[in-house]
Amino acid sequence: MIIIELILLIMLSIIAVISVSILVYYLPRIKRVISEEKEAAEILKDILTELNNRFDAQERKIADQQIRLDLIEVKVNRLMKDSEYVKPSESISQELDIKTAIKEIKQRLEGLMEKPVVSQYKEKKDLTPTENEILKLLETGAMTPQQIRMKIGKSREHTARLMKKLFEKGYVRRVGNKKPYLYELVK
Repeated sequence: MIIIELILLIMLSIIAVISVSILVYYLPRIKRVISEEKEAAEILKDILTELNNRFDAQERKIADQQIRLDLIEVKVNRLMKDSEYVKPSESISQELDIKTAIKEIKQRLEGLMEKPVVSQYKEKKDLTPTENEILKLLETGAMTPQQIRMKIGKSREHTARLMKKLFEKGYVRRVGNKKPYLYELVK
């Protein structure tokens, strides 16, 4: 009976030593995993916060543009109503203002809309398809990086790198010294 109790006591001691050893071995690892999980959660929280801020900014810009469009609509409608009661000299100046505004809007829309162009450009073997596409676009005339970016569908950074590379290789030149540069094809 004493021997059985002694054996049980030794077994319990061995189990306790093994448990403590396992705990000592795995506890720092568990703490590190928990710490990494908290860091990842903080990073994810920061990313989501930044995305929400950007979405809010875009929504404000859209709302601002909608307000501007509504104001233009109101002004045009008012001009249309008032045009019946305006003296001829006033009518001519208002008509010129409207024509100027229409020209400006058309120019902006032309920058946004793609025109079908018959290209005489021959692709360069040492350039990527995107770089060749940029050179084809510049065949129609000088463009800003933002206009190029909108046409090729790449990010601002990617477009800037491409334009710098084409500039350094001598395929395009920068018009003016101020940023944003205006790029044109070297002939």
